[in-house]
Amino acid sequence: MRGSLLMALIVMSAIAGPSRVRADDGFAQVVSGGASLQRGEHPTIAMSSETVRIVLDAQSYQVDAVFWFYNAGPSTTVSVGFPWRGKADGVIDAASSLDGAGPGNFRTWVDGAEVPVRDVPESVTVQGAPTDFKSASDLVESRKGENYLNNVEERRWLIKETSFPGGRTTKVRVSYTGFFDSGNNTLTAEYIYGTGRSWKGPIGRATFIIQSSSSAWVRHLSMGASGDWEIARVGDYAFSYSIADLKPDIDAKVEIAVGEPSRYDSQPWEDYIETYRNQVLSRQLLDTLSPAQLRLLKNTFYALHGRSFRDPGLAAYFDKRSVKRYGWYVPRADFKDSDLSPVERENVELIAAYEKGLVKTLTGRSR
Repeated sequence: MRGSLLMALIVMSAIAGPSRVRADDGFAQVVSGGASLQRGEHPTIAMSSETVRIVLDAQSYQVDAVFWFYNAGPSTTVSVGFPWRGKADGVIDAASSLDGAGPGNFRTWVDGAEVPVRDVPESVTVQGAPTDFKSASDLVESRKGENYLNNVEERRWLIKETSFPGGRTTKVRVSYTGFFDSGNNTLTAEYIYGTGRSWKGPIGRATFIIQSSSSAWVRHLSMGASGDWEIARVGDYAFSYSIADLKPDIDAKVEIAVGEPSRYDSQPWEDYIETYRNQVLSRQLLDTLSPAQLRLLKNTFYALHGRSFRDPGLAAYFDKRSVKRYGWYVPRADFKDSDLSPVERENVELIAAYEKGLVKTLTGRSR
């Protein structure tokens, strides 16, 4: 059985197990014990900015999001909701585990003071069709005697009543932990920010800081909206993506495919290495790689011609790509640096120069 944790980061899943999804704090309505996103936008409260930091690691990730709101109207109290969605497909008992699961270690603050939240149901669907149930456990109770229940989705909200003084800025923060699950041999995460459109006007500035690590790095990234995204490297494994005046579609999201270093195909260039043997590397690719990845890519051009490596890390990395493991790496005792083609040598020199400049950028000193 497979499952996954979908949060405001989302991690995609497959069969028989719950998954959860969460997103930007939204302007919610609570009616008759249920909650949903308000239609339209709030008349006076705008999201001036948001900064969402996503820290990826081997087994889990941490999300810390800060939202700044400005109320141009009179003081008011609003139901602010953090939505999440659970999915289960397969063994019927898996669906009942969706209730109250919510984000791991979820905490939220308003102007620095931690506040409680209410877990409020929105809806339950089966195979995309609506039901009259508010919780997955009620659905399971009604299906006693059945062993399997396909494509159950439960939508819920973590609601806090938030006061917004008139003519002032209010700071809201949420934090939680997520846990990866593998689906289709890839760890996939999403952060849905489209719910931010429920506030007045566009989001003044949206900034997403995505930080990978030596044990989990970004293989593919989609920001989910076109526009003039400003991209900056803010650490060895951290990148900032920022855009002004964002009015996202309701389902707009950041999508992150995370590579596992232990996997054979974990690197973003793996599928195109034959192309890069005959083509100069793009600055765009280098700008997305960590120092550790740059070192691996640089040595890949030598490994393609059979160079052996004394460094234990490099030796282990290329051993996983050896012919004996159905890969391409074949060590050769007669390897020479001159075996590299002119384009390959140019790529090695390009990476070496980039590494030197990167060290200078990150540390303020040259190597």
